[in-house]
Amino acid sequence: MAEIEAAASGAEGVAETRRVRLRSGGKNLFADVTVAAGRTATLERAHDIAEAVEREIARVAPGTDVVVHVEPMSETTGLVERAQAAASRQAGVHEVHNVLIHEFDEDGRRKLHVTLHAKVQSGTSLGEAHDLSDRIEDAVVHELGDEVRVDSHIEPWQTMSPGRDVTESRPDIVALVTEIAQREPDVIDCHEVLVTSVDGQLSVVAHVRGRGNLALDRMHDASVRIEDAARAAHPDIGPVLIHFEPT
Repeated sequence: MAEIEAAASGAEGVAETRRVRLRSGGKNLFADVTVAAGRTATLERAHDIAEAVEREIARVAPGTDVVVHVEPMSETTGLVERAQAAASRQAGVHEVHNVLIHEFDEDGRRKLHVTLHAKVQSGTSLGEAHDLSDRIEDAVVHELGDEVRVDSHIEPWQTMSPGRDVTESRPDIVALVTEIAQREPDVIDCHEVLVTSVDGQLSVVAHVRGRGNLALDRMHDASVRIEDAARAAHPDIGPVLIHFEPT
């Protein structure tokens, strides 16, 4: 996990690695990687960045089936990176992800609310996890300033999730995701859908095509709508990753 995350972060064009998920299927290893790039990047540029990530991962984990999702950086990305770094420095933290920062005004003062997830060693007690959560939150406040509220969620570290490729046995899911994706005006086609069963839940990866000059913001917005619609339409669908490619 650490080697793949480092490889993705070192790829040309990647501003931030936001999530790495690994799962196994038989003798195969599958990696779903989410990275961030500049908001003005076109789909063609985002595709080049995704290929760079795939090449870097191939160096450290040959043979891994890699799908890369590129998201736009937010206006608070600099703060997100600082919060993530502060939390990651705490002893016992294996990974920090899903860092979100919301800005709001309180009596004329700018306030920030940070939420994040941190993975720790499996078997950690509730008491130990709460103590670590306090240290994480204090570290983020120290990094970003007193006008910050931090809420953290502690979860067990798992290096890999066992899974099965069930694409052939779930044509209903393939058809559903394809139909939802092709409703989007910026989607030209949906040409590949992979369905994996992981921990009793279906994980879906869909490859779609769009115009090469499609702005990353629009690509990301379409991806979110597809993901949300797929989960809303079928209760068995959990994680959904949309991989955009230029025509």
